[in-house]
Amino acid sequence: MRSGAGVGGVSSGQRRDFDDQVQFVVEAERLRVDFLWTAEAWGQGAIVPLAFIAARTSRIKLGTVIMQISARAPVLLAMTALTVAAISWIDPYLDWQRVGHTSLNGCMAQASIIR
Repeated sequence: MRSGAGVGGVSSGQRRDFDDQVQFVVEAERLRVDFLWTAEAWGQGAIVPLAFIAARTSRIKLGTVIMQISARAPVLLAMTALTVAAISWIDPYLDWQRVGHTSLNGCMAQASIIR
């Protein structure tokens, strides 16, 4: 059986909250959790935390849950994925899926970056 966890959506935006999430991930990796997913929520992006966590882990598989495509150009997302790959040894795998309707550009999409 595989196990996974998710982090993201720091509502207070304080550095202390993110440090707790990183400690959670480091401990999850030590306990042999297989996957960790970051999410965009409450003003926090998914990519920067993913890269930061990648720098502090080595085995756990990392990925993003949902990134709002209408908030960034697809080329920018691709460039960001390649930059994360270059600095953190994550091989970018972009998976684009329509996940629902919004008032912005007609839909939201999921794009994942996975180590």
